[in-house]
Amino acid sequence: MDPQRLRRYLDKSQQLVGRGAELIIWPETAYPYFHATSPGPAETEEIARMMRELGVPLLTGMVTEGSATPGSDFDLYNSAYLIAADGQFQGRYDKHRLFPVREYVPLGDFFPALKEWFPPGYAAGAQRTILPLGPHRIGPLICYEDIQAGFVRDLALWRPNLLVTLSNDTWFGPDAAKQHMALAVFRSIEMRLDFVRVSTNGVSAIIDAAGRVTVQTRAVEPETLSGVQAFGLTGTVAMLDGGDSLYARYGPVFAWFNVLATLVLLLVPAVLRLISSRTTA
Repeated sequence: MDPQRLRRYLDKSQQLVGRGAELIIWPETAYPYFHATSPGPAETEEIARMMRELGVPLLTGMVTEGSATPGSDFDLYNSAYLIAADGQFQGRYDKHRLFPVREYVPLGDFFPALKEWFPPGYAAGAQRTILPLGPHRIGPLICYEDIQAGFVRDLALWRPNLLVTLSNDTWFGPDAAKQHMALAVFRSIEMRLDFVRVSTNGVSAIIDAAGRVTVQTRAVEPETLSGVQAFGLTGTVAMLDGGDSLYARYGPVFAWFNVLATLVLLLVPAVLRLISSRTTA
């Protein structure tokens, strides 16, 4: 638990609100305390006090602590919460695609002994959800879910107006963070939606529905750049009625068409040569 980290996030967020921000977004697991599924009065008041400082809605990553089934051990969920300015929770999304080893033990259900070799991980989310922001709908993603095209395409069923990824790329360093960012850009093009990516050490960015990066932060390596202060960015996003693009409707049919066209272009000359040789004979 790190109250100083929370203070840094709040101070920087207040600066962004002073620059006109109407929604604050923090990255994956940014909130430094576990959030109980059924929070008590003390936790509820702490979050209400935090939101009074901000004065605008907050979308943040949190670790949720709660029991998946009656009588089971406590599970941890890598979650995204949308909290209104008055401290009321508007919605929660639990990460579905967990990262192997770091968040879950592959084959751990078949070989329980494996779980003893690794630290406790997270439970996967049970259902997809949209986070309501007034009349708008935010499609939440956590970490590397945004590079899985089919997974993001499923959001089209919910007709979001904006895509948002909360990420933590500190495990991989700045070069991998740049690659993650480059791959994620395709999701805005495919879904025809503006896209906001928020990452602990960069690259955080706002991408428009045509895949153009309108504003972004740099990627930093905390271990080699000690003393780097928290930084943020502001920008304007369009709340579009997306999710009805060709890709959202039919999937990668254009890619398969190109594969088919390539095969035809490769086969036709061979067939013509075969016909020509038989005619000559």
